Amino acid sequence: MTYTGAVGPVTFALVFGGTFLITGLVPIWLAMRTFAKDRAIARWPRAPGRVTVSRVDSHTSTSRDQDGYDRRYTLHDPVVHFTYTVGGQELHGDRLARVVVSSSEVPDLSRYAVGQEVQVFYDPSDPRTAYLEVRRSTGAVILTVFGGIFVAVGLLVPALVLFA
Repeated sequence: MTYTGAVGPVTFALVFGGTFLITGLVPIWLAMRTFAKDRAIARWPRAPGRVTVSRVDSHTSTSRDQDGYDRRYTLHDPVVHFTYTVGGQELHGDRLARVVVSSSEVPDLSRYAVGQEVQVFYDPSDPRTAYLEVRRSTGAVILTVFGGIFVAVGLLVPALVLFA
């Protein structure tokens, strides 16, 4: 028997499917870890706090689009600083949430006016780590969707070839 270098359809389907399956499971695993972090933060204890700074920092940039035209865009970043007390010690924080991204829309910080009393989520193992909000990571949702598509292709293609 001489090896001709050709790969049969079953072998191809299994390699193709396995590659897509593994490629899809990695982002799903990463997303699950991120969701677990978000759930853990939601279970952190809360401490009373007070907003000391509340503003929106904006910056305008220019980029060249695919047609060669310069496009100006403005991004807005929420800036919120706060103090809070844990175990009789006053601490300072500046993280609105674990993940905060710049936006082209001006964020509404009316809930965080200077002097406003707030509840602060703080890490019981390191109270200096604190957030005002718990959010579900949009990036993790996107990773889950794309990972799911890859897993589906990785399972569907071999199934179609093997059971056709």
